Formats: sequence, C-alpha cells, structure tokens
Amino acid sequence: MPNETPAATLAWSTGTNDVRTRAQPWRARASRTTRALLDAVWYLAPRDDVRHERLVRRHETFGKSPQQARDWALGTDERNAELIAATAPRADRVIRLV
Repeated sequence: MPNETPAATLAWSTGTNDVRTRAQPWRARASRTTRALLDAVWYLAPRDDVRHERLVRRHETFGKSPQQARDWALGTDERNAELIAATAPRADRVIRLV
C-alpha cells in the first residue's frame, strides 16, 4: 500500500469495529461480508491518555459526574478498547496517533 493517498481517492469511514471483531458467530459472518466490500481497513490508535481524556469529556458532556465519567472510561470503555486493540493485526494499516 503506498504511503500517499491521491487527492481524488474516496474514503469511507465505517466507524465500526465489527469489521475485525470475531467475538460472536454472527459478527464473524457480518465481518467477512463487510470486509469484502472494502479495499482497505485502517486501525486508528490514539495514545491511551488522549483516548481516556476524550472519553471522560464525552461522558461528562452527556451528564455523568467527573467521577462517574472517569470510572466509565477506565472501566467499561477500557475493556472494550482492549478487545478492539486485539483486532489491530487484522487491519491493513495501523495508524498510531500522537
């Protein structure tokens, strides 16, 4: 895959992790079907501290207290992040955001 993307390239962001997740049988089937429609799958990996900060801010914006937001970001969201991080090797390209 080239390092530069031509300006005329159409990019479609699915915003989903199911393309790489195989946790349940129905997801595996959906993943294969969706993946077949895509030319490439990129995994975007922000730094953990940036991801945590953004998650806490988002949870606070939607009504959680600062403590509730931190607990959620470092609990439920973190477990999901670990599951999704394990799928990075199945992506065509991994982009580390700094």
